[in-house]
Amino acid sequence: MYWREDTNGLEFLLHKLKFREQPPRYIDANPDTAVTTQVHEGIVECASLEKDLFLYYFLLKYPGRTLVFVNSIDAVRRIVPLLTNLRLPAVALHSQLIQKQRIQALERFKSSPKSILVATDIAARGLDISNVQHVVHYHLPRATDTYIHRSGRTARGVEEGVSLLICAPDEQKPLRQMLTKLDKAKYLNKMLDAFPIDRLQVARLKHRVDMAQKIVKASRQVQRQGFEEKWLAEAADDLGVDVDEMEQVINSKGYGVWSFRF
Repeated sequence: MYWREDTNGLEFLLHKLKFREQPPRYIDANPDTAVTTQVHEGIVECASLEKDLFLYYFLLKYPGRTLVFVNSIDAVRRIVPLLTNLRLPAVALHSQLIQKQRIQALERFKSSPKSILVATDIAARGLDISNVQHVVHYHLPRATDTYIHRSGRTARGVEEGVSLLICAPDEQKPLRQMLTKLDKAKYLNKMLDAFPIDRLQVARLKHRVDMAQKIVKASRQVQRQGFEEKWLAEAADDLGVDVDEMEQVINSKGYGVWSFRF
C-alpha cells in the first residue's frame, strides 16, 4: 500500500502497524456531517407572522412525537395555548417550571406517540427522550452547537427523524453564518432541502389559525388584567387604603399599575 492524498492518516497507520492482539477500532470524532445522516434536515421559508400557520400545517400533516424549540419562555406560553385551541396535544417545558412540573410535562410527552413538547433550549441537552420523530426549530437557535443538539433529539429509538427549520427573512443572515460554521454553506440546497408544502392546504388552514391567535391574545389580556387587579388589591391592603382610592391616585398621576412593579 502506498500513500495517497485521499488516504486518512490514522487509517493508513493502523493498516501499516502490526498489532499482536486485535487491532484497535478507528472512530472519527469529527465526522463530515455534524448531524447524523439518520436525520433529514429541511427548511420552510416564510414571513415571521406566518410561522404559526406553517407550524400548525406541519404538525397536522405529519403527526408524531414532536419537539418544538423556541428561543423564549414567552413564546412557549403563547404557542402551547395556541396549539391547544387548535386541538393539538401540546405541553410546555421551560426553566421557570419547578422540577415537579418539568417531570410531569416530560411524562405527558412520553405517554402519547402524537404528543408535542414546546420547549426552550432547556430540552436541547441532557434529556434522554426516545422515539422523537420530529424536531421543529420555530426560532433559529442562537448558537451553532445548539442546532446540533436540538436536531440530535430525534432519530433516537427510531430509524429516521426530521429536523425542520422554520425560517423568517430576518433569520437568513444568521442562518448562513450557522451553515458556514457547520461547513454546509456551499451545500445549502442539499443539506437543508426546501420542505414540501401544499400551499392550497396552508391557505385553507389560515382562518383557523387566525381565530386561535385571537383567542390566545384575548386570554392573555384577561390574564394580565387579573394579575394587575390582584397586585392592586394586595398593594392597597399593605398600605391600608381602599382599592378605589389607590386607583384614583394612580390615575391622577398618569401611571399604570405596571409602573409600580420593579
